[in-house]
Order: sequence, then structure tokens, then C-alpha cells
Amino acid sequence: MKKITIVQIIVSLVLNIIFMEVVVFLFITSIISYPSPLAAFIYQFGPIPFVLLFISGILGVISMVKELIRFSKLPLGKNVNVIVDRPMGSTHPEYNDLIYKVNYGYIEGVMGGDGEEQDAYVLGVYSPVEVFQGRVIAIIHRLNDKEDKWVVAPEGVKFSKHEIMQFVEFQEKYFNSVIYM
Repeated sequence: MKKITIVQIIVSLVLNIIFMEVVVFLFITSIISYPSPLAAFIYQFGPIPFVLLFISGILGVISMVKELIRFSKLPLGKNVNVIVDRPMGSTHPEYNDLIYKVNYGYIEGVMGGDGEEQDAYVLGVYSPVEVFQGRVIAIIHRLNDKEDKWVVAPEGVKFSKHEIMQFVEFQEKYFNSVIYM
């Protein structure tokens, strides 16, 4: 799992914009009388490589803007109530060898990516509970699944990305995920 921050998204956006500016610069220098060797090499194939590079840069910027918008809509810091339907120590309803190392449940009334109520891990509570109220401290975004998992902890309790991964590894090891914090 990787931790993605808003700073990383903005840096990636800026790098994509710089990439596009370099492509435009190379194109302009390729048509003036003293082109750079790289621009001259690329231009020998005509303007198509420049157009493709520029389109690639635009697609990169669009992707980063979408990610920035997605990041801005995350419920990080929001107080929520978790209905725990798989308390710490219980087994998964379908996979008997999967034992929950933390309390796990859902946020009533909030729909997840799978069309069911939003799933959540409860960290910082070291005994089984039925209901928990806390703050969303991270989002585990599964790249190879259609739903995210929210990470909820007691008010004022924080965990590092590494600590979160240790708590949820029992289930998340089966997915390719990134952690938004």
C-alpha cells in the first residue's frame, strides 16, 4: 500500500504542466533555425510526436485534476458512527480462515462503491464492540476492487501509514491499495 497526500497530487500536476511546456518549447525550437538536437531528432518524424506528447501531457493533467477533486471530496476528519458487524476476533462470513484483527463494520446511510453501505475498519479500540463513534483518519483505496475502506479511530488518536497497514494487513493483503491520509 502507498500513502498518497494532496502534496503528491499537486506535485504530479505541476510536473505534468512542466512536461507540456517542455514539449511546446521543443516544438517551437524545432521549427526555428537553430533547433536543439532532441527537437531536431523528434521533428524529423514530423509534428505528430509533438502532438502525441502534448496530448499525453494534457491527459496527465486531466488525470491529476480528477484525483485532486476526488481527494478534496474524501471524508477525512469527518465524525461517523460505525455499526460493527464483524467484531475483533470474529471470522469472515465466507472465509473461515480470515479472522478480524480489528473491529470492522459499516457506516449506516453512506453508500460505498459496491452499492452497499460504506465499510470501515475501527482502529484504536482493542476489544470487540457493536457500535463505535470516531473520526475518519484514512481511506484505503483499492485499485483492483470497486470499493474503498474507511479507517476510523477515536477522536485525537492518530496512526501512521505503516501502523494502519499492520492493523488491516489480514484482509488488505489480497488487494492492491493506496492509503489517503
